[in-house]
Amino acid sequence: MPIVRTAKSVTFLTSLVLLSGLMLSGTLAPEAIAQDRSSRYVVKPDPSLVNTLHERLMQRDGTLQDLFQMTAQTLSPEGAALPGGTSFVSLEDVPVSYPRIRVESSEIIQDASHINPRYQKNYDRYVMFVPENKIPSFLFIQKGVSEARIIRSKEITDFFLADVPGSQYGHDKTEVANKMGEHGAVILLLTGAHRDPNNLPGNQLPGQELYESETPVPGDEWYMTQVREHRDAGFEEILHFVHDNGIGATSDGALEEYNSEIDAAVVENAEKGILTLRPGFDSNCQEYLAGIVDCYYGLLDAVGRERSFGRYTLITRQKVIEQDALGHGLIAKFFPPYINVPFSLDPQFSGTFKMHLATERYTRRSQYLLHLRMAGTNDVNVEGNAQDNIIIQNPGDNRIDGAQGVDVVFYEKPYKSLRVSKANGTIQVQGSGTDLLDNIEYIVFKDAVVKINSPAQE
Repeated sequence: MPIVRTAKSVTFLTSLVLLSGLMLSGTLAPEAIAQDRSSRYVVKPDPSLVNTLHERLMQRDGTLQDLFQMTAQTLSPEGAALPGGTSFVSLEDVPVSYPRIRVESSEIIQDASHINPRYQKNYDRYVMFVPENKIPSFLFIQKGVSEARIIRSKEITDFFLADVPGSQYGHDKTEVANKMGEHGAVILLLTGAHRDPNNLPGNQLPGQELYESETPVPGDEWYMTQVREHRDAGFEEILHFVHDNGIGATSDGALEEYNSEIDAAVVENAEKGILTLRPGFDSNCQEYLAGIVDCYYGLLDAVGRERSFGRYTLITRQKVIEQDALGHGLIAKFFPPYINVPFSLDPQFSGTFKMHLATERYTRRSQYLLHLRMAGTNDVNVEGNAQDNIIIQNPGDNRIDGAQGVDVVFYEKPYKSLRVSKANGTIQVQGSGTDLLDNIEYIVFKDAVVKINSPAQE
C-alpha cells in the first residue's frame, strides 16, 4: 500500500528534507542545524559521506565501467598467457549495455547514533540514496532484518531509478531521484508481516512500509517455491516509494504529465472492468501502476494469483499486451523490457538457478532477469536466457551456461591471479574456485577483458 500523506506527515517529512539539504560546501544547511538543535531530526546525514556518494554518482556514465569499476580497460602484459581461441580486448568492445543509475546508494550504515534516539529502539541501520541534487532519500531498517533483504531492497530501488534509453519519461530519471529527496522519501524495511499488530507499536516513522516476510530474495526458499504467504511485495512498495515522491502521485513530482496519463488509464480500465476501484481510496493510480509492473515482470504469474493485490485483473505480460494497451504503453514509457541491473542471489543458495522459462514456477519471473550476482561462497549453476546476460561470480565451484545472446562473466580479481584454459569449447577458470563456462562470449577481470572466440572465429 502506498503511504497516505496527512498534513502531519508532510510537515514531518519536510523536516527530514531540511535535514537532508546539504550545501555544496558539505556543511548542513542552517535549517538542518536548527532541527538538530531541537533534537527533532530523524537522521543527521554525514556531509562527507554524502559528498563522496555524490562524486561517485557524477562519475557514472551509463557504461559497463559503472558496474565493473575496472582498474584498466585493456591489458596485454608480457607473460600473460591466453588459451587458444581467446584474445584481449577493450571493455568498450563488449556489446552489452548497462544503464545509468540516478542515485548512488551507501553501504548499510550501522551507526545508529545518527538516528534520532526516539527511533533507535526500533531502527538500528539505514541506507542513503544520494541523487544529483545531494538531498538523500532513505531506507530505514528495523532491528532483526537480514542483510540479504536490505540488499534486495537497494537493488530494486536501483532498478526503478535506472535510465531507460529511448523511453519517453524514463530516458533520464535525474529529476525523479531529485524530487524523492526533496519530498523526504522514506521506505521502512520492517520485520514480520503486513498488518502485524505486534510490529512497532507506537513510534512508527511515516514512510512506505515493506515487510521482511514479503521480500523474498532470488534463490531463497520463498523465491524458489513462490508461496503466497511470502509473495514479493518489494516491487509494489518500492515503486510506491518512487511514484509518490518522485514521479508525483501525491506531491509535485518530476513527471506530472506521465502521472496524468496513469490517471486516465485508471478511469478507462475501470470502465472496461480490468481494474476495480476502491470507493474513497485515493491511491488507485499507484496501485494500478504497481499491478501492471507485477504482471509485466512475472511476479503474479509466478505466485499463482488470479488478480493483482491492487485489484488489477490481468496477470501475465501477454495479457497486459493484449488487453491493456494503455498500461502496456505506460510501461514502455518508463520501464525497460527486462530487469537491467544485477539482482543478487541469496548467499545461502546452492544448486541450479534458471534465468529462462522452465517448469519451475519461479522461472515465470526469473526469465526477465538480465544480470545476476552470485553472493556467498556456495557452488552454483546458472542457466542464462536468450538475452545478453552478465553473471558476477562468487568464490565457489560454479558452472555457467550463458545460452543465447552475448554473455559476460565477471571476476573481481586480476587476470594473472587466475588460470584460464579452454577444452572442447568449455572455458575453465581456476583460482577463485573452479568454474566451467559454456556459451560465454566475454570474461571480464579487474584489469582485463578476454574475448572467447566462436569456432568460426578460431
